[in-house]
Parts: sequence; structure tokens; C-alpha cells
Amino acid sequence: MLEDKSSEIKMLQTAIKREIVQCYKEKRTTVMNKIFDMESNPRTYTYLLKKHVYFTRLDKSIIGINVHEVFFPFDHAVIEERINSLNESVEKGYTHLENYRTAIEDLFEEEEKIANLFDVVGGL
Repeated sequence: MLEDKSSEIKMLQTAIKREIVQCYKEKRTTVMNKIFDMESNPRTYTYLLKKHVYFTRLDKSIIGINVHEVFFPFDHAVIEERINSLNESVEKGYTHLENYRTAIEDLFEEEEKIANLFDVVGGL
């Protein structure tokens, strides 16, 4: 079960990289292309300004658009923290299994020692 859990964690990491990070990059590229289009062709967006002008004598037009964009890097530290905690739980599971195994081995060794003592006593 721990091996299955470990493989599921790896598949989750792959899915996160494929879905979330790649989607972020694609959306950022889409926004950057739209910004480039707006800055290159500002007159095509005049209709947005005209929706807010109510008087015909106040006819306005757009002569330039300058966008100051800031794209923060995708912060997936929280996701990585959760994945690390999942990996730690797998490691704790392996540690517990190893502790149980050694405890059972020690129990059988003690039982064998006691059985040898009875053999020694019975041989007298």
C-alpha cells in the first residue's frame, strides 16, 4: 500500500506540473498577446471608451495604450509543502513497518531463548 501511495504521489506531482503550471504559462501567454494587441492597435478599442460617453459632442478616441504588466511567478510552495507531507507520511509508514518487523523478530528471539532454557532444564 505504501508503494501504491508513493506512486500516486508521483503521478500527482506530474499532473500538477502538466495541468496547473502549464495552464499558468498558457494563460500568461494569452494575456501577453492581448496586451501586445491592445498596444499595437489602440484605435480598435475606441468602442470601449464610447460606451461611457453620453454626449455626441464629447466624441473621444484612443490614440495609445500603454500597459504596465507585472506577472508574478507561479507560487506552488503550498502545493510542494503538501506533497512533502505526503512523502513524509510514506516514510513514516516505512519506519513503522521496520519497527514492527524488528519488534516481532526480537520477540521470536526471546521466545527461542526461553525454549532453549527449557531444553537445558529438561536435559538435566
